[in-house]
Amino acid sequence: LGTVEMLNACAESEGYAVMGGGHTATLVNQRGLIDKMGHVSTGGGASLELLAGRNLPGLASLEESARQFRFSISKPLDHQ
Repeated sequence: LGTVEMLNACAESEGYAVMGGGHTATLVNQRGLIDKMGHVSTGGGASLELLAGRNLPGLASLEESARQFRFSISKPLDHQ
C-alpha cells in the first residue's frame, strides 16, 4: 500500500515526477497513472545513474562509435 500511496501522491503533485524501475513502471501503468507522471522509465538503476550524472556504459559505447565514424549524436541529422 505504501508504494501505491506514493505513486498517487506523485501523480497529484504539481512537480515533475520521474519514476524508474520495471516494477514501478508496471504499477504506474496498471494504476492508470502514466499520463500524470513527467517521465516513466523501466531502467531503475540506469535512471538513477543518469540523474546522478554518472557514466552509462551503453551511452559511452554509442558516443565512442559516433566518434569513430565521425557522426555527431548531439546534433540533429539533416534530412534533406
